[in-house]
Amino acid sequence: MRRIAEFRAKWHAPRGSSQDRVRQSLRRRVWWIVGTVLTAGVLAAPEPSVRFGPAPNFESSPVGSRSTEHFASIRNSGLASLTIDAIRISGDGADDFLPGASDCTNSVLLAGRGCVVGVFFAPHREGRRDADLVVTSDDLVAPAHLALTAIASTRADFRVEPAKIAFGNQKVGTASNEQVTRISALLSTPVRIREAHIIEDANGEFEVGNNTCTDALLKRGTCTVGVSFHPRMAGERTGQLELLDDSGDAAHEVTLTGRGTVAELSLEPEQISFPATQKEQRSEPESVQIRNSGDDDVHLGAVALGGEAAGDFVLNKGSCESATLRPGAACEIRAQFQPVATGPRTATISLGDDAPDGPHTIRLVGTGTEGAKPSVQIYARSYSFGRQAVHTMSKPVQVRVVSRGKAPLTIGTVDFEGGRPRDFALKTGCSRRVLKPNDQCEIDVIFSPVAAGDARARILVPHDAADGQTYFDVDGIGIGTEGGWCCLEGKIFEADENNCRARGGRAYPDANTAKTQCTYTPVPRTPQAEAPTGLEPGSPSPSGSHAIACESVTLHWNAAPAPGGYQVSIARLVPGSDTVPRVVLSDHLFTNAYRVPSALEAGSYEWSVTSLGAPGQRNATAPPNYFLCAARTNVTGRPKVVVLSDSRAKASSVIPPPIQ
Repeated sequence: MRRIAEFRAKWHAPRGSSQDRVRQSLRRRVWWIVGTVLTAGVLAAPEPSVRFGPAPNFESSPVGSRSTEHFASIRNSGLASLTIDAIRISGDGADDFLPGASDCTNSVLLAGRGCVVGVFFAPHREGRRDADLVVTSDDLVAPAHLALTAIASTRADFRVEPAKIAFGNQKVGTASNEQVTRISALLSTPVRIREAHIIEDANGEFEVGNNTCTDALLKRGTCTVGVSFHPRMAGERTGQLELLDDSGDAAHEVTLTGRGTVAELSLEPEQISFPATQKEQRSEPESVQIRNSGDDDVHLGAVALGGEAAGDFVLNKGSCESATLRPGAACEIRAQFQPVATGPRTATISLGDDAPDGPHTIRLVGTGTEGAKPSVQIYARSYSFGRQAVHTMSKPVQVRVVSRGKAPLTIGTVDFEGGRPRDFALKTGCSRRVLKPNDQCEIDVIFSPVAAGDARARILVPHDAADGQTYFDVDGIGIGTEGGWCCLEGKIFEADENNCRARGGRAYPDANTAKTQCTYTPVPRTPQAEAPTGLEPGSPSPSGSHAIACESVTLHWNAAPAPGGYQVSIARLVPGSDTVPRVVLSDHLFTNAYRVPSALEAGSYEWSVTSLGAPGQRNATAPPNYFLCAARTNVTGRPKVVVLSDSRAKASSVIPPPIQ
């Protein structure tokens, strides 16, 4: 490139005529173009290139024989290194040429270096045979070809048909059926095949079988030699059946080819680990893909569950049982975890198959957990409406149904059972409903007697909780209105005895008696009970409460109308349990404060207060309140109260620490 550049720099035109100047200008342009092309060629990226030496000169060989090994040279004539990936023989006569020794494949040829490859001529048919020696490399733009040409002559002693035996696919470890090659004698003098054996079969995968060529063959006489193929490993396998006769000519060779196949079964995955699942619940299905990753058919047999906890799993065999998987084909089985007990649960899926490493198993692993259980509390066991005039309607009584467990509560149809349900009416949003934990619904009951006398009914509240009541009872008295007079607060009116007395009056058989004897002395009216408010200490929910000392628990509330006084109840929340709180104390009093007479155990408590009505009147219960209490310990110095954090107070199963 430097010489080219110097040549271009020193180029100049001498003085002369105008024609000389034109010629010089033309020469200058030509040389400029030539110099530019040469400069671009030198600066371009170097590439490798393949150049072959002379093609091998094969001598004429009889059909069925093999020539001596000839060599072809390959040279890297480019400016960059060359890596040869493969050398193969292609073309119409590819079967008549065999590759020999080579130091070219997978080697790096530097620029200007070369290698050699050997080639045999082993014709199967007479006449001119043509093929190409092909060199491939990722470094080359296109494969390089070297033409191979040779002449095959007809044997004068005998003919072998076929000259090539292809066994095709054969399962590794099994033997093929025997295939034969037929030898026909061509000479007038007897010819004897003195030996038939296998060559170029390093693993001994081809074997000579039945040989009928032990005696001399007369002209046009025939005999056969059988060969079988039993591959020991997968892949393409080759060999040669060499036939030696007593004529002294070159040995006759029959090319043997076959492909060893192997069945291989792959399982993905080989183990299924299910997430922790509650007892009697079923997990999402998990699948296992069974694939034939080999190159031979795999026959599947029975698919079955086994192991110590086989009953905790559900198997869907899909299309795998008794199936035949072709190479590359797959099928799928599915399994689900449905534990019947808690703790680790294991099982196996056994898969019968004829793969070399079969049969196969798939391991199933899961952990059963104790399921969250629903719990219920119905805030009424019985309720009495008292006396109610026939064909009149009482005020509704509301009964609360509360889901107390950690699992949803499923409620069936709320309805009457037995008694006289015609005297009562229901209005509820609880029927056929699922309540989440701590949710509630209400049942309104109305007493509307259709006849005088006692009326009773039972209201069923079916649910799926193992604890808690499933019903509550209601009753009332229907008061008739036939005949009689009534004196009420100094006034008289027509009413039957029962109705009059139900309303608080005095009954008389006729109007005159009622007028003469009816007197009125005002009597203070008894107020109706109302639910207390302002319950202290505690909060409306189990979480968020501050701890108080268990030795000095005083409950108080705002005074409310309670003709019959107050009923106070304290229930302890059992740690780690889904059951209804356990009542530890219940008392009746007439003040709006109550001091617990003895120390409570440390823990979480639910307390409520009910305003009691006069006989025959309804009671009124306040919503429950919750508090934590902790034991008090004496220490020197000023006492202090340890207050639980919100997160610790929410954990009802945790016993609060002592109050110092």
